[in-house]
Amino acid sequence: MSFFKKHKLAFFLLAIVAFLFIFTDSDIPSTNSSSRYLTINSLVKNGSFIITENNVNTDDKIFREGNFYSSKPPFLSVVAAGIYYPLYHIFSWELPTKPFLSHGFSLPAVYVINLLLVGGSFILLLYYFYQILILIDIEKKYRYRLLAGLALATLYLPYSTVFNNHTIAGSFLFISFYYLCLLKIQGFKKKWIFWSGLLAALAAVIDLPTGLAFFSGFFIYYFFRYGAKNIFYYILPAIFLFSLHLYLNIQITGDILPPQLHSEMWSVNGQMWNLEAKGNIFKHSLLVYTFNIFFGTHGLFFYSPILLLSFFGLYKLLKNKNKDFFWEAILVALTFLAIYIFYAFGSRAYAGAAYGFRWFLAPTPILYFFITFLFREKPGHKLVNLFIYLFLISFLINIIGLFRVWAPYYIYDIGGIEYLWPFLTNAKKIVELYLPFLL
Repeated sequence: MSFFKKHKLAFFLLAIVAFLFIFTDSDIPSTNSSSRYLTINSLVKNGSFIITENNVNTDDKIFREGNFYSSKPPFLSVVAAGIYYPLYHIFSWELPTKPFLSHGFSLPAVYVINLLLVGGSFILLLYYFYQILILIDIEKKYRYRLLAGLALATLYLPYSTVFNNHTIAGSFLFISFYYLCLLKIQGFKKKWIFWSGLLAALAAVIDLPTGLAFFSGFFIYYFFRYGAKNIFYYILPAIFLFSLHLYLNIQITGDILPPQLHSEMWSVNGQMWNLEAKGNIFKHSLLVYTFNIFFGTHGLFFYSPILLLSFFGLYKLLKNKNKDFFWEAILVALTFLAIYIFYAFGSRAYAGAAYGFRWFLAPTPILYFFITFLFREKPGHKLVNLFIYLFLISFLINIIGLFRVWAPYYIYDIGGIEYLWPFLTNAKKIVELYLPFLL
């Protein structure tokens, strides 16, 4: 066996690391990320969550007792502050207090935080995805095609380069799901259910809606599969993490509830800062909104057509109750349905100024997992060719997303209805910038 074949996974991951070194953001391109970075900056320099001094540089904020705070879940900012602390105190690297900064000595700190937190979790995800392909006995010649599909043909490709909570939470969720599959295939071990609980709880405190949905779904699954006695090992790490999360909420909102559940804190002098402003930009019906987040302007299947095969694999498992992984398919399908319902009825904001529907990022790796069942038995040429075709389209769309992940608000009026179409926004800008050089 050649050296390359023996270490093929290492070379693949090194290629992704090289991609991350080149494309990871070293500035703050949106008020979404600036909200977090203002908090990180304040935690390290002032030991406080208060961002009043520079609050004008983000829309994602709340107002309480005369001070502004980030509206983002605090746990990830605290972790990032732990990375920034030595960068500031040893190297004197400053964090910018304004978004859209593209130069200056502050850039190394942003780059390192993004690379370690977002890029690092992405590499972990890909490593464990490959391990799960071995676990469920996918033929070797298909493993790297499937691995490349997750790495290059989903929104993880552009979002792995910018600071966001969804890809990090999604990586932890998938690794938790890996341990669930390990328990299913190799039998019960306390340490495996513990790790599953720890990682699911981490995802929950980083991305509340999706993380809590899957943490609850895994809890129900383990409770009925392993009984009340063994579920303790799953919830043990969650007790600590959830307690820490609630404590951090108290520092920001004054009680255990997160900022999102304090609508009164979004109002300053009678002006709504974010909740209503962003939640009602588009007065779309539930039907239009649903179409757009699955197939339209922000469509899950528009930005990652390869996921059509994932849902087909999921459907085949659900259709045949005798199939292995039937109950796991039920678990994921119902949990994803709950996430859709939450966002469909809780907000019509299309996840703000972002490339695609970023709120579906965290469940993407677990959804993508079900594509593997189409390759578990020898697939036909049509399926293999369809996979390649959808991979290439998905890759192209997500490469365009790299141009600007936090796509600005350009509104398109189609038939009297206003739409924000991030793909069209990026494609239009790329053509305007680079077409003159090609002519």
